[in-house]
Amino acid sequence: MNFSKPLGILLLFFISSVNANTLVFAEFEYIKRLNLQESPMIQIIRLALKEHGYDMEVRYEPGRRALYDALAGNADGLLMQASWLQEEFPTLVRVEQRISQIPLYFYAYTKDKPFDLSVCHDVVGIINGFDKAIERYARQLGCTRELTRVVANYPKQLLNLLQGERVDWVLAHVFLEKRFVQLSEQPLHRYESSAFYLDIYMYLNARHADLAEPLALSLKRILQEESGLSPYYPVK
Repeated sequence: MNFSKPLGILLLFFISSVNANTLVFAEFEYIKRLNLQESPMIQIIRLALKEHGYDMEVRYEPGRRALYDALAGNADGLLMQASWLQEEFPTLVRVEQRISQIPLYFYAYTKDKPFDLSVCHDVVGIINGFDKAIERYARQLGCTRELTRVVANYPKQLLNLLQGERVDWVLAHVFLEKRFVQLSEQPLHRYESSAFYLDIYMYLNARHADLAEPLALSLKRILQEESGLSPYYPVK
C-alpha cells in the first residue's frame, strides 16, 4: 500500500496549522541595524503572544513599507511604535499596554552650547518619521512656533548635517547614540536636560482587534513579573 500521498496531505495540514499560529510583524529595519532585534521589548512581546498560542516572526523593512504592510494586512502588525501612530492611522489597533519609554535627546558637538528656549529658533536635524516627535517636543518646550527641521534618512546623514553646520542640533532616540559614536569623527555631546520620552506600544492589523485586550493584560503581567526581561527604559 502506498502511504506517501496521505502522509503528504497530513504533512501539509501540519505545516498549515503551524503557520496559522504564527503572526508576522513588520518592523522598521533600523531596529535590526542597531542589533535590537532580540531586545527585552521584543522578548516581552514574544512571551505575551505565546500565552495566547501564537509564535512571532519579524520582518525588517524600510519604515514606509513596514507601515504599509501592517495597514494593508500583509503583516499582522507593528512591534514597537510611538503612541501617536493610531492618531495618524486609526485602522491600526493599539494594544493598550505601554511596553516602554524611550528617551530622545538633543545632541551637538559642543558642551558649551546652552540648551534653553532659544532652541525654538534653531534648526534641528531629525530622522525620517520623527516629525510628530519634534512637534510634541516643541509644545513641551513651550515654543510658540514649530521647530525648523531638516530630515535625514540615516544617522550618517544627520551627522553630516551637523558637521556642515546646516543644523544646530540633532534630535534622536538614545538607541542611535551608539551608531553616532561609531560614525562621528569628533565627540558628540548629549544634553541630559533635553530628555523627552516616547511612549512605545505594539499595534495590530484590524483583523486581530479581538486579540488587543488579552495581549494588553499579558503584557502588563509580564512587565510586572519578569524583572530579568525589563525593557532598557522601564515604564515609569
